[in-house]
Amino acid sequence: RRRSDGGVMEIEGRIVFEGEQPVGFVTTYTDITDRLRNAETVRRVRDLMSDAVNFSPTYIWETGPDGHYTFAQGMEKILGRADDEVLGTERWKQFCTEHCGKPCVGSEVACQWLSPIRAHAVLERCTLITHSADGRPVWLSSSAQPVFDEGGCFNGYRGVDVDITELTLAQQELEQMALHDPMTGLANRRKFCSRYDLEVARQSGTGNPLALLLVDVDHFKSINDRLGHLVGDECLRRIANLLSSALRVTDLVGRFGGEEFMVLLSDTDPEEALQVAETLRRVVEASSLGTPEGDPLAITVSIGVAARPASDRRDFEQVLTEADRGVYAAKHAGRNCVCAGWNAPAEA
Repeated sequence: RRRSDGGVMEIEGRIVFEGEQPVGFVTTYTDITDRLRNAETVRRVRDLMSDAVNFSPTYIWETGPDGHYTFAQGMEKILGRADDEVLGTERWKQFCTEHCGKPCVGSEVACQWLSPIRAHAVLERCTLITHSADGRPVWLSSSAQPVFDEGGCFNGYRGVDVDITELTLAQQELEQMALHDPMTGLANRRKFCSRYDLEVARQSGTGNPLALLLVDVDHFKSINDRLGHLVGDECLRRIANLLSSALRVTDLVGRFGGEEFMVLLSDTDPEEALQVAETLRRVVEASSLGTPEGDPLAITVSIGVAARPASDRRDFEQVLTEADRGVYAAKHAGRNCVCAGWNAPAEA
């Protein structure tokens, strides 16, 4: 019964017996206003939580102490899997971190990111990679709290995963634009110099030499003037592909602008660098490029080589200057050749 002041009374009546004979009636009035208000609050919170999950790129979940799902809500709209479909399956088996590079196989895999889970620690915005039911990669930001009973026994995790795939792909695209030449897709000067610094730091520990190659396209201005910039651009893309395909995966090719390319050779001594440069020169020379007139365009390059032994203390610009001297020497020698910058005169 609702009172005029808004309070709610629960009324319970019962007959009072003396032996088997009814002798009266007792009515109990209980104020359940707070109880109903609390129940309504709980209901509203659940509805709000449900709406938040249903209308946002998130899902909530719980696991038992064995890491298997005991509850999930909202997973289908993100991963394409029904909530009840994942119940009883192992949560951590489906994920990989953004730094791991390959799927994890079972919770026993020795991934560093599983260490806090094994320690029953709090997870805060851990970036995980999984795949949707249709095979699409999905990036998630996962936060979770370990759950313990009153005796301190670990009962599992309770957490929320936020879909950050769109944001992650946008960031990757921005990084690609910031660190790569838009025409050839090669590393730009910023990325190349950053990688060079890493190689120098590694060199100080290994004691191995490294080398730089400066590759300059011969008669490139003439190609642009005679055949147009579209052919010139295609020429640069062709050379970029030829250089990249002829090198080791540990080497790096970059474009600094114009018709100049840079190659960073790790763990390479001067003689090996000259051999690599000669191989690249021959690869480019053996190639040709189609033109609008139909006649194949022969392409050649002049390459300057610079060496940096482990004992060397020159910075990048100084090593680049040595490679540049090699290019000028190659140009003066008739082009389409390789010259060592350390043997070239400073005025070459």
